[in-house]
Amino acid sequence: MTADAGKTPAFKGRVGKTEKTIGNRLFGVFVCCGPVEGMFYFHMNNLVRGGANMYCTIIRETLWQLDKMLKNKGCS
Repeated sequence: MTADAGKTPAFKGRVGKTEKTIGNRLFGVFVCCGPVEGMFYFHMNNLVRGGANMYCTIIRETLWQLDKMLKNKGCS
């Protein structure tokens, strides 16, 4: 383990009103598919850029988790 492990990345720039901080974003996806009904949550910070790629990733992860849950319930 290095000395930098666990440190939060910092933005370079002036300290004060223009100081940038790392924000958190939480996305929730409601899923209702056969025996599976509920919410999937995805946590990201603002180091991950927004846009279409992020939303496509959220949709892909939702479908992947839904597939696993359906297989656990015996649905193929």
